[in-house]
Amino acid sequence: ELGTWTTVEEFRTWGNTFIGTIPTELGQWSALRLFAVDMNSLTGTVPTELGALSALTWLDLNDNALIGTLPTELGQLTALERLFVAENFLTGPIPTEIGKLTALLELGLHTNSFAGTLPTEIEGCRSLEQLSVAENYLTGTLSTGLGQLTALESLYMSENSFNGTVPKEIGQLTALEFLLMETNFLTGILPTELGKITGLQAFSAANNRLSGTLPT
Repeated sequence: ELGTWTTVEEFRTWGNTFIGTIPTELGQWSALRLFAVDMNSLTGTVPTELGALSALTWLDLNDNALIGTLPTELGQLTALERLFVAENFLTGPIPTEIGKLTALLELGLHTNSFAGTLPTEIEGCRSLEQLSVAENYLTGTLSTGLGQLTALESLYMSENSFNGTVPKEIGQLTALEFLLMETNFLTGILPTELGKITGLQAFSAANNRLSGTLPT
């Protein structure tokens, strides 16, 4: 009976072939700080009960077969530093409640079927160092508020349906090392402000509808 494991602080079963669903009893593990079940064959939805794990700092559900939406209750995990749900079959919008996770350092949402816009509330996660929303069905324009995420080192937005121009405010992200936004519907010119990102190691805006001259 997993509900009795209330003193467990770390739980790792990544890299196995576990099947079935994530047990809802997990919400009773009040001491849990790390939960990593990535690289398995887990199915079903992400339990809303995870929102009760107030001590949780690391949640890794990557590379399973999870479906449904990302529960808004995850916004209650204010101690969370790393949230990974990539490479699943998650749908619906990215919940705006993620913006409440002010301690978040890494957010991996790539390779799912998330739709809608990138919520501007994410701009409240001022400690973010890595943000990946690549390979989804996200639409809309890129917010100028992305320029407030000045701790970002990696920003992956490739293979979505983002449109509009590349906001000049991205040039404020001077800690960026990786900026990938290929295969979207971005238009206009590349802002000269991108030249302020002097430590950039990889940049891709391939397969968009950009025009003008190459930045100098």
